[in-house]
Amino acid sequence: MKKMILTLMLVLIAGISFAGGEQDRSEAFNGPSIIIVNNTGFTIYWVYTSPFNSGSWGSPRLSKNEPLLNGKSIALQLPTAAAGENRYSIRLEDSDGDTYTKSNLSISDGDRIIFTFDDIDKQ
Repeated sequence: MKKMILTLMLVLIAGISFAGGEQDRSEAFNGPSIIIVNNTGFTIYWVYTSPFNSGSWGSPRLSKNEPLLNGKSIALQLPTAAAGENRYSIRLEDSDGDTYTKSNLSISDGDRIIFTFDDIDKQ
């Protein structure tokens, strides 16, 4: 009986911890909502966003299962920036590993960010 109670308590604690983790992740993306437009001429498989000068791109916002086709757009909510900041960097990556980056953008809620071939990062 003691083992059963202990097991139930551990399951309950694990469930609470997991739910808390999910909440924290969703709160990380409560910055401005934007629309990213892909006019690069290529299909984009990964989108990364970060507050400017954060030092990390974080997890990709798309996966190969949901590519952003050329001429199409996607709505995303950006991560939370430091207090009083509204500057962000956005990177797109195609299947060849080519990246297209816009850095130090001043972004407001509802902005459309259009990527073209001219935004390709020089290798």
